[in-house]
Amino acid sequence: MASILHRIISEYSIEYFFKNPRIYPKSVGTRAVSDFSKEEKDLLEKKRWYVYYSYFNPKTQKFEKQPPIYARINKDFPDFNLRYKAVHRLRRATKGLLEDGYNPFTDRIVPEDEPISIKDAIAEVKERKKKILKETSYATFLSHINAFSDFLAEKNLWQKPITKLDRKTIKSFLNKLDVSNRTINNYKTDISSLFTEMVRLDYIEHNFVDKIPNLKTDSTAHAVYTQKEQDLIFDHLEKYDPDLLFFIKFFTFTITRPIDACRIKIKDLDFENKCVFTTNKKIQNQKRVLPQILIDDFPDLSGFDKNSFLFPGASDSAMNRAKQISKRFSTVRDKLGFEKRKYTMYGFRHTIISRIFNKKLKETGNFEKTVSETMAITQHSTRKSFFSYAKSINLLAPEDYSEYLK
Repeated sequence: MASILHRIISEYSIEYFFKNPRIYPKSVGTRAVSDFSKEEKDLLEKKRWYVYYSYFNPKTQKFEKQPPIYARINKDFPDFNLRYKAVHRLRRATKGLLEDGYNPFTDRIVPEDEPISIKDAIAEVKERKKKILKETSYATFLSHINAFSDFLAEKNLWQKPITKLDRKTIKSFLNKLDVSNRTINNYKTDISSLFTEMVRLDYIEHNFVDKIPNLKTDSTAHAVYTQKEQDLIFDHLEKYDPDLLFFIKFFTFTITRPIDACRIKIKDLDFENKCVFTTNKKIQNQKRVLPQILIDDFPDLSGFDKNSFLFPGASDSAMNRAKQISKRFSTVRDKLGFEKRKYTMYGFRHTIISRIFNKKLKETGNFEKTVSETMAITQHSTRKSFFSYAKSINLLAPEDYSEYLK
């Protein structure tokens, strides 16, 4: 009798000892490839796909989920359609192996390829990020990751397997940074982004950097200049650096940013229709008003190449030129005795928006109309984003209400 029972268990162990392998994401395992829209494919391509199954553990008498099987499908098949075929082949192969009697608790597991080195993993992610990030975002990312890489080299970890990179090492790097808490948090964000991509490439299992808490920061807003403060700086620039003065007027009067202004070419200017077309990381060829007061200050550009930058410099990089101009302003600010962290070149943009809003409100006496008209100028897309911005620069701060206290 015992012999018959043993045979039955051997013959039908497939049905009793494992649950059919499945695919993650679930929709990839249950829907035909033709059922997915382009938007769905784009979203799913960013996820980490794998095959998983559960096997009966005779010691615990329970089905236990086994480690996911990746088999490099995320790295080797970035295209949705190809990865779809690969993950289904992987599921069929896993099922076939289990049906042939493979037991994860008793059979020797053949180790996968040696883990990639830290150096090669970071190099791979940097190449991928370069293709998807904008110039400015990538430059910041690269700066932070290069500093992190130098630290790893100093610790003799550069050539080590990626599996040797742990939470303690990351925290050690962040702790050694002699910068503000806000900047440390920015470093952590980029390192976390690095690890997220390494998870997607199957180099590591989890992004533990994401679990490291951010440091507390002081929210120091860009100060809004008073008329007296603005006049002091503008008078100084008019005498000693008129080009910097024109640059400040340009990006503030057009309600753009310094880096947006550095991207503008002469061909982007349309004096006849009083507008300029700007480009940023979200919107291409965004139309902005060129106020007449700014047009009156323009030099004669007729002899310049239309493809030349309006604000040229030693570098073709808009970010580098914006940084160089910002340093010029910092020299002036320090010379005139303004507080460093509080008073910035960008603060003039807030100053102009504050004056526009307050003057319109006094003229119309209609708050809702003022908000709508100011949003049209600042090009905030929602009231929520506008009010969030307004709060950050104290735009809605009340005037003196002494008469109500009598």
